[in-house]
Amino acid sequence: MLFRSEDCLQYLSGDFAFILWDSNRQQLFCAKDRLGLRQLYYAQVGNALVLCNSLDCLRKYPGVTAKLNEQAVGDFLLFGNYTWLDKSVTIFADIQKIPPAHFLLCQDENLTIKRYWDVPLEVPLLRYKKEADYIAHFHEIFTNAVKDRMRTDKIVISMSGGMDSTSVAATACRIATEMSNPPQIQAFTVVYDRIHPDQERYYSGLVAEKLGLPIHYFVGDDYQMLNPFVKTPEPTLDFFPAMRRVQKRTQATLGRVSLTGIIADNLLSPSPVKTAFREMNPFRVLLQLLRLQRQFGKKLSLGSRIINKIKNRILSDPSNSTSRYPYWFNPEFEAKLQLADRWQSLSAWDPSPINPRHPEAHKWLVFPDWSYGMDYASEIGFTESEIRDPFMDLRVIEFALSLPLVPWFFEKYLLRQAMKAELP
Repeated sequence: MLFRSEDCLQYLSGDFAFILWDSNRQQLFCAKDRLGLRQLYYAQVGNALVLCNSLDCLRKYPGVTAKLNEQAVGDFLLFGNYTWLDKSVTIFADIQKIPPAHFLLCQDENLTIKRYWDVPLEVPLLRYKKEADYIAHFHEIFTNAVKDRMRTDKIVISMSGGMDSTSVAATACRIATEMSNPPQIQAFTVVYDRIHPDQERYYSGLVAEKLGLPIHYFVGDDYQMLNPFVKTPEPTLDFFPAMRRVQKRTQATLGRVSLTGIIADNLLSPSPVKTAFREMNPFRVLLQLLRLQRQFGKKLSLGSRIINKIKNRILSDPSNSTSRYPYWFNPEFEAKLQLADRWQSLSAWDPSPINPRHPEAHKWLVFPDWSYGMDYASEIGFTESEIRDPFMDLRVIEFALSLPLVPWFFEKYLLRQAMKAELP
């Protein structure tokens, strides 16, 4: 049987970007993970195809110019992120990116870029009689996802005081106790004590004490906005790049791998309650809602608070005089790039087709740019920790999409029930 190069992708469930040369077929094959945590850039210079996972490195190739992509510049000025509408572009006209869940195939001077995966639409509804069975199933899948990302000697966990990263931490610590040669695990938490005091130090400290986990606090108050100047490969909305640079350097001294749970907010985004009635007994749904509302003292929201904040900030109607549509654009530049139309396009953006059970989770899995490749290391000479997120594991994503909306997506009920014996 003759296998295609892309057939290997069905066996990969984590975060990856790779380039393979098949000398027998004289074929170049490249691919990027499903949500795009890893980065892979390419440029066509004459008869050459140049690829790299570092934007700065690729820019040094002879013939790759510094000409800017005007549309990307316009989208950055408009949205603060030029990848929301097109994840294949960079700020440079000569350089493109392989989009998430796509592969690139080059053979006989023919270049093909093709999608190999999308968020599943028809995941069978998981039906267990007991909540304990759901929890056991989640524990098995999540434990494997975390364990697969612990294959190194030193690990640092980017741990806030919330449920997501602390669930990763608790699972990693439990796995380590079962290993004959466990990695060294430490936690890293960014805190603010003066500028805008938060409770990250308190809650992350409770978790660290419970888990017996060494924790390092990085005080964000000590850094000034936009000072000193830090050169980054692409424009960024990060107003504290110097702090981020020191933060990455510090994390790199603590572990070669940095575990995070940043995507969990999006994966577990609650959808409108009406979606729960499509597949479940209405009376059972109502009873579940009443129980949850009594337990948490709040009604089931129609969407995550994070989503609402983003929508309120950027998805305003440009025809509304009170909107945030920029008024300071050069009229010729604005008309040339049709920025008003793109503003409207973003507000109307929606995957099509969309997962009927968890439409919000579907949208907010694929809308943001999940790559963290700011590549500060190219300027300051150190190797960053490799970021790995167990919630991006394909097994975890498919499991989450198989769950009933109620009760598991209510206030992250899944994590609260699964981790209540391991977290304070």
